[in-house]
Amino acid sequence: MRKILVISILCFFAFNLFAQKGTKETKGTKETVTFQTSAQCEMCKTAIEKELTYTKGVKKAVLNLDDKKVTITFMNNKTDATKLKNIIAKIGYDADDIKADPEAYKNSPQCCKKAGDCKDH
Repeated sequence: MRKILVISILCFFAFNLFAQKGTKETKGTKETVTFQTSAQCEMCKTAIEKELTYTKGVKKAVLNLDDKKVTITFMNNKTDATKLKNIIAKIGYDADDIKADPEAYKNSPQCCKKAGDCKDH
């Protein structure tokens, strides 16, 4: 009877050890990246931060309008830097080496255009 109890306890601990190891591998880790954007104004900032915040795996997105850089913290098992750049481009903004989607850029407000002036927004 004692052997059965000892074997049961060892099996329980072994199972938990393997279960935890598998969870850690699929959990992913936080990464932070920074991209240069073509953002011009508060409307750009809001659009980029909102779109990134709703992206699966993104924990935080902050765009600094002074240097036009967006800093994104994300879980690397849910998304990656290239996907994040493409999301920014699809809504009409450059992200490092990826250019803005031409149609999205064309439909953006005038103050969000690269040569635009957003003083009245």
